[in-house]
Amino acid sequence: MDFDEIERRATVDQFKRLGVLATVSVPDLLPVEDATVILDRDSTVRGNDGVFTEELCIIHLQLSEVPNPMRGTVVDTGKDDDRWRLLSKLAGDRTEERWTAGKHSGR
Repeated sequence: MDFDEIERRATVDQFKRLGVLATVSVPDLLPVEDATVILDRDSTVRGNDGVFTEELCIIHLQLSEVPNPMRGTVVDTGKDDDRWRLLSKLAGDRTEERWTAGKHSGR
């Protein structure tokens, strides 16, 4: 088994264990229903000096389910007060991307 396959399997396993189902609406594309996402609702970001600069939500998306995430994408778990809008991409590879997200109140 090559490294890419090991990485893909590890990502799938992580999303199975930690993920929740959500509808992901990428601007100008049809919504992806029942996408598995990981939400770190109480994350903190450190500045270059190591000081915590803000608290926010970080959302992990599987690129196999949501291949084109972008700023403005809405992630909706279907629960009250649990809708998020992607703000900035933090990191990514061939299997997943992590984004900062802010609360989204619109429908």
